[in-house]
Amino acid sequence: MFAKPFQVKTNCQLKGSVRKKFRADILKAFPSITEEAFNEYIPNKEPVSLMKIFTHSKDIVHVYSLEKGPIAFERENQLFPALYLLWQFPNLVPSFTTWPPVLQKLKNGADLMLPGVVLPGGISINAYGKLSKGDCVSVNLTTNQAPIAVGVAAHSSHDMYMCGGRGKCVNILHFVGDLLWSQGAKYNIPELGPPPGLSACVFENLSSEDESEDDSEDDESSKTDSDEQSEDDKKTGQSEEEEEIEHENEVEDLTQKLTSLIPNLEEKAASAESNDIIQPLETEAEAMDKLLRFCFLKSLKTSARKVDLPILTSNFYKVHMLSACPPGKSVDLKKSSYKKLSKFLDEIAVEKIISQKELSKGVMSITSINYNHEAVLTFLDLDAVVDVSGQVLPGHSRVGKCMCGQVHAEQMYSVTPSVLPIFSLYSNRLGAELSPASVKKVISDYVNNKNLHIGGDTSKVQCDDVLAKAVLGVLPAEPLVLVWDDLLKRVMARMLDTSSLPPPKIHKEDKGKLTPIDIQTATRTGNKKVTLISNLEIYGVDVAEFAKECQRGVAASTTINPLQGRKGVQLQIQGNQVRFISQLLHDKYKVPLANMRGLDKAPKVKGQKKAPSTKPKK
Repeated sequence: MFAKPFQVKTNCQLKGSVRKKFRADILKAFPSITEEAFNEYIPNKEPVSLMKIFTHSKDIVHVYSLEKGPIAFERENQLFPALYLLWQFPNLVPSFTTWPPVLQKLKNGADLMLPGVVLPGGISINAYGKLSKGDCVSVNLTTNQAPIAVGVAAHSSHDMYMCGGRGKCVNILHFVGDLLWSQGAKYNIPELGPPPGLSACVFENLSSEDESEDDSEDDESSKTDSDEQSEDDKKTGQSEEEEEIEHENEVEDLTQKLTSLIPNLEEKAASAESNDIIQPLETEAEAMDKLLRFCFLKSLKTSARKVDLPILTSNFYKVHMLSACPPGKSVDLKKSSYKKLSKFLDEIAVEKIISQKELSKGVMSITSINYNHEAVLTFLDLDAVVDVSGQVLPGHSRVGKCMCGQVHAEQMYSVTPSVLPIFSLYSNRLGAELSPASVKKVISDYVNNKNLHIGGDTSKVQCDDVLAKAVLGVLPAEPLVLVWDDLLKRVMARMLDTSSLPPPKIHKEDKGKLTPIDIQTATRTGNKKVTLISNLEIYGVDVAEFAKECQRGVAASTTINPLQGRKGVQLQIQGNQVRFISQLLHDKYKVPLANMRGLDKAPKVKGQKKAPSTKPKK
């Protein structure tokens, strides 16, 4: 279901009453989880967001997420746990066990077939549990009981038994590595040990034998591939039943190799349970501590490089550290070992990177920052070692996109026939695109080579016939004298104004003047204000990621809607957020304020005096 890209229609945070109903629905749908355990995993005040999506198959799905990632999704009024929730509670739903080689087939879009299901006790009337068709189930491996997929039972338990080991077992909806999994922190599958009654060593003992047998089978199959290719080319396609039977045969062959080891499972499981060591991943607190330090150092190299001091520690955290967080991650102090911002900054102060002082009672402020500290000087954000043209800097390799997703919008000027006589002298052909600095250099070189400055005054230029015709279009009757700045403006006005957008993710040029980002406000039902932003894609801004940043920054719901009558999408944010949007685009994405339209809609600052009128009094 989530193997192909889906379309996000809405994404908003749940209110308190709706959040309580969601928690009750979770406990009702999965009775095996206790309320205490669920409250420990998701505290009562933990924010929960609801995302409404349209899948590739046009199904409407509601996804419930925390900051750490999706925890559940609802399809056709049925609630399913996401893998991140199942990794905390592996026994939340009934599970089927399969062999590790089957995982790749599930990732390729296949469903779990009955021949691939491992039954330690053999096939019996109770081997498949007590399921009804359509019940929620999970899939794990013989080497690890952590679920790797979620789906629905293709048949009831009785029907599975009556199928005689052939046919579908589980219709897969969500698996590790799909796009729903990618919405979270992308953790690796945790090592929880083999399922009860199975042992990890069983598969390891067989792996070497399987490799040798697979190699021999590959050699035999390669001899017949060329003969079968001509026959396969004649067949334009296979029916779903034929593909299903073919898949069953593949899994059945694999199962036959492995079933010989099943009688020894229980004996080896007892010894394996005493010897198995579950290797935990990096703890959540350690990962959050590293992220906090990363955001702090990165902020000193970016937005806080010229910060006005003293600054409140809380403001520094909200304005600078949170904006320095890498895309796809979120900072949460409660999940770190520090628990509080003051403890983290105390440690930074011990390293003598900053100095703190309590300027008012109970409120700490940063009074000085040591930008020459070794930790600051040696800090390197690998996502930012890309120059303005999108090229990888020497000695570095590209990792992700450029720093903070910045957009480097540059105005360009194309050589036209009017100015070609001048620019052709400096190896510029018709249609060549030059930056303003390059245009200035060409004109400067031409004026200097022709000695067109008036006396010793370099601010005035007496145009010759070529330059005068390029500026005016015709030869003037009298000598033309222009101020240097006016000359440059006139030359650029005779050139074609183009816009170059060279971020790593954009490989196109939009001819014509750069369309500004449109920021407007509107009133909805109930006299509610909303902010509408469009043309973000032109500047290479990821609208979905930008919406998340706005949602975190102003604690307001966001919605992405298609634009009416033209291509592109429009971001809607609750409330008048013009000031925040313009600051975010300017500070983080480096979009010039001149490329934003509608900044006058920002709410007036309280206490700000109205500018005096310039109209003459009657």
